[in-house]
Amino acid sequence: MGRSTKAEILAANRAAGIAGERIAARQLAAAGNKILGSQVSVRTSSGLRRIDHLIQTPGGRIVAIEVKTGNAVRNAAQLAKDALLSTEGGVLVGRNSPMALRGQHRVIEMIEWWVRVR
Repeated sequence: MGRSTKAEILAANRAAGIAGERIAARQLAAAGNKILGSQVSVRTSSGLRRIDHLIQTPGGRIVAIEVKTGNAVRNAAQLAKDALLSTEGGVLVGRNSPMALRGQHRVIEMIEWWVRVR
């Protein structure tokens, strides 16, 4: 057996990410959270940030969830935008944003949610 190509590795990582997001959605809901939207876009002062899941906790807080699988880590751009989201906030935009929040400027905490994908 030969080594995997870069394209094969990227495809496998993408598939694991999609599977991880589905698993995370089930886990989050089972923990009593309400999924407000998935693949939600937020415009920060540093550009657009895509949120894997936007949830409302049982206590009513709106929180952004970044799903990670395997050895994945947030890149520098994600970390910078996440810091902005938690301090100056951003505007929820796009078709995946919940209608009730679309166009609103909100300060949102980003939480990493680790999922094991087999």
